[in-house]
Amino acid sequence: MTNVLVVSEAKWITDEVVGTLKNREIDVQTTDSARTVKAVLEYMEPSIVVCDSHVGSMGAMALSRDIKSAAAMHGTEGDIKVVLLLDRQVDAFQARRALADAWLVKPLQRAALRWTLETLLSGNQWTNEAMQADLRGGMPSGETIANGPGTPLKEHGPDSASLDTP
Repeated sequence: MTNVLVVSEAKWITDEVVGTLKNREIDVQTTDSARTVKAVLEYMEPSIVVCDSHVGSMGAMALSRDIKSAAAMHGTEGDIKVVLLLDRQVDAFQARRALADAWLVKPLQRAALRWTLETLLSGNQWTNEAMQADLRGGMPSGETIANGPGTPLKEHGPDSASLDTP
């Protein structure tokens, strides 16, 4: 089974990612602490880590570098894909430098999130240009898809669990 780890302090982001993956054969785990991610990676072995840009004192850029560094040390480089959820498009430069495999600008557009996750899970390389072209659906080629707000869900669903203990 495919595992996805969502790292975010914002419940609406967790709900949006979980909702996008609902009804697929994917086990979704969530945490709101960057400090727990390394421990989780030891036993969970996620295919994708989706990380919000602001998580506690660490942040997505540092977390992405840590995940990629740990994977390289364990010889599993490339096995874990990292998707960063950015506040601004200009942060894409930093996401690229942090070795993220993909990034989306908040607020999230569910179709863009689904396309990104499915692309990475299928082993293909993500590019913003390819995503925009696929999602454009007849829009003039100079236009881009604006990330619009999604509908937050109230629960994670039966196949997901939270890694945070009360």
